[in-house]
Amino acid sequence: MKDGFYVEVKPTDPLSKVRRLFREYSPRIALVTGEKGNLIGIIYRSTIISVTSIKTNYVARNLVERPLLVSERQSNVKSLLREMVYRDEWTIPLVDGYTPLGTVSLESFVKWINKNELGKNELSKTMVKEVMSTGKLKYVSAEDTVHHTIRKLIEEKFAGIPVVDSRRRCIGILTHSDILRKGAARIALDSESGPSRSVKVSEIMTSPVTTVTPDTDLWSLIEVMAERGYGRIPVVDKLEKLVGIVDRSDITSYILGVRNP
Repeated sequence: MKDGFYVEVKPTDPLSKVRRLFREYSPRIALVTGEKGNLIGIIYRSTIISVTSIKTNYVARNLVERPLLVSERQSNVKSLLREMVYRDEWTIPLVDGYTPLGTVSLESFVKWINKNELGKNELSKTMVKEVMSTGKLKYVSAEDTVHHTIRKLIEEKFAGIPVVDSRRRCIGILTHSDILRKGAARIALDSESGPSRSVKVSEIMTSPVTTVTPDTDLWSLIEVMAERGYGRIPVVDKLEKLVGIVDRSDITSYILGVRNP
């Protein structure tokens, strides 16, 4: 379940380099290592999005945080995944002592399930409506500013959020990757004109967006997520109205038989 690719930076690497790596590869975290290759800490993608160009003199050490969870090679996979879901940590470092070996993620778990067709029969009989999140459903409109949306993403600890029209029909999705790839974060957060004249969500959102219905079977959803690398997919009714969202954490929780907080 080790991720095949991960991003590693040094404490003295400039912000511009760190931002470029996140923009090009869109990892959820970057591992920060010292001169001897030891793990010093991590940098979250959400942190990079929230840093304005005013802080261009920053280097990696200014952004580093201590990981909430770390996986050893001998870690129990089920216990580790349960703790990841509980702490809402989708990607964590994999280490041997103090030496980083890579990362472990909910993405790699979903891909592993799909590749090995584990539980396919049962998951094919399970509907999305049985696992999707509805109680904390959040969304934005195409006319909302990216400034406003970035703040909401950071506040809610979301990596993506559905975009709806006036009838709450899902017309797109805005993710961390969209914001980084299109360089909108600094423009939005640095705008001297204020959020009212900032970049609009409609300018950088992904549209059209892949959606599922409450009656889509879970295995079909897993296949789409694994093959396309989606972390979350909006759930819509027959009129395309947003009724929920389902993400890797929901899937992991269901497979492990734990409740997603």
